[in-house]
Order: sequence, then structure tokens, then C-alpha cells
Amino acid sequence: MLPFPVPAEQQSYDEFALKTAFLYRALYYIEWPESSDNKVEIPLTICVTTNNAFSDTIKSLHLQSVVQRKIIVKQFDQYTDMHECQVVYISKNNKKIALDLFMDENILTVGDYPGFIEAGGILNFPIHKNKVTIEINNRAAEEHNLKISAKLLRIAIVKNN
Repeated sequence: MLPFPVPAEQQSYDEFALKTAFLYRALYYIEWPESSDNKVEIPLTICVTTNNAFSDTIKSLHLQSVVQRKIIVKQFDQYTDMHECQVVYISKNNKKIALDLFMDENILTVGDYPGFIEAGGILNFPIHKNKVTIEINNRAAEEHNLKISAKLLRIAIVKNN
């Protein structure tokens, strides 16, 4: 993961590919609670809706490994089908509905737009002052029983909303 922001106006990178790379590296620094779905042999499932720009690049993580777990990327038409996922990308148009849906689950909610953290999301990759940034809502992570490493918190903008 790059420990510095990348200017958004640079045309030499794909914004969503960069955000996907940031997400992949961030997964190394996030711990889910001990449970049967947190074992090495159980894949880490990332879920996205079929109708957003992030879904095309996030597919590149399918069958990659993170902390000895295979990543499975699944696409769904509705958020209500995503309860078996450990990571869910939430689009701007549906943030309130989706965040409420996953409120009591050990799911890492991910967005990439201003206001996602303030709405209760956990990990966000917005463009701020012409740079792709990493924002973390550590309080929301704790409420979802997720532990975020200090290494990741050091390079992020931490908001405890």
C-alpha cells in the first residue's frame, strides 16, 4: 500500500484500480472476530453490486490470497443477498439502506465517496483535495467487531463517527 496520497488529476492511473489495490493491501491489516467463517480454509468473500464502476476492477482480486485466505469476489443485484460476505462495497446511491442492513454484522463496509464515513461506513477511498485518500471509521469497525491494525490507522484519516 502506498503510504502517501496519489494526485487524482494524474491520468497515468486508473482510479478504481488504485482503490482496489488500496483495499487489497488494507485487508492485511484488518482482523475479523474469531469464528467459524474466519478460518484459513474459508475464503474471504468480497461482495459488490453489479451496477457500479468499482465492480469491474474489484474482480481482479478474485482468487488472490490475503493472510493465507483465498479471496472470492461475488456480484449481486441486491444488498439483501450479501449477508455471507466479509467485505461489502456500498455504492453512494444506496448507502443508507445498505449500512442499516449490515449494522449488526461483522462485515467490513467499503465506499469511495465523501460522506461514507460520516454515514457509518468503515473504510473509504474518496478523492479529497485532488488525491485518493484512505479514511477509516474506527468506532464503526469496533461496533462490527473488526480490529484495524495501528499500521493502517497511521496512514489513514481516522474519523470516529
